[in-house]
Amino acid sequence: MKPPAPTATAKSIASALSIADAHALKCRIQLPRVSGNAVYRQARRQSVTNFGVDSSVQLTGFSDDSINSVMVARPQTLDELQYAANLHTSIPLLWVIDHYVHAEQLAAAAVSTVPDILIQLQYSDYGFGVRPGTDAVQLAQGIQRLSGVRMKGFAVHVPFNDDSDALMRAARSTYDRLQSHGIPCDIVSLSAATEAFPARLEPITEIHAALTTTDSQLVDSSQPSTATVVSRPSLEHAVVVIAGIHSEHPIRFPDHPQCQVLEWHRDCCSVRTTGSTARLNIGDQLNVTVES
Repeated sequence: MKPPAPTATAKSIASALSIADAHALKCRIQLPRVSGNAVYRQARRQSVTNFGVDSSVQLTGFSDDSINSVMVARPQTLDELQYAANLHTSIPLLWVIDHYVHAEQLAAAAVSTVPDILIQLQYSDYGFGVRPGTDAVQLAQGIQRLSGVRMKGFAVHVPFNDDSDALMRAARSTYDRLQSHGIPCDIVSLSAATEAFPARLEPITEIHAALTTTDSQLVDSSQPSTATVVSRPSLEHAVVVIAGIHSEHPIRFPDHPQCQVLEWHRDCCSVRTTGSTARLNIGDQLNVTVES
């Protein structure tokens, strides 16, 4: 499939900027893994200075000193963190996590600057993210006790056609509880497609626009791949990143035939953890076969 036409991309970016301006918020543009450079160029033409990526591997494209910040929008594998540690950049980075293990890994990764952390709030039954309220507060308190990282706030994602009002109420409640415990919330980032932004945006400080694209990546289905567990939001599911796959493809796990894909989110997917997969931990790997 072809990447989106430049005019369509430019219009989507302009729409996100218009929403941000109307609410006096910062605007962040998410760069897709495929055709990300084209989206970046379109965004820079419209003076965008805040961006989001899924993997630290995408950070190589940022060399402009006028960039304000880049958000790494999902938990990283150890290989991705090692890549980031070897990448020297002066651009401020925000790392989105949902587990204390991720904070420990970032603290030990020796990246070039002290990692600023945002907690991802759970946005669906099977997405990654920590549950709003008590769980988010406890995770934030744990991060504050950990040396070498900085707690900066949280992120909330609104899936298309989902109950945005309920998610925003959860975000407001979580913000109030974090504030009452003296936990910084300098950044509250709302991620959504431009068509799905809720009308009420308090206490959001920035919108993180995931542009509607037709990006796809051809995958050699004859070659085996590997899935790495990046999150365990619940006992019932895990979130995995699959090497070489950056969009939805039919897959199976030959060593764990009972493991089923529940939903995709950009370059990662959540899987049901039953039987042997119930013991999966962050960092574990599974063999993957891509169906033709």
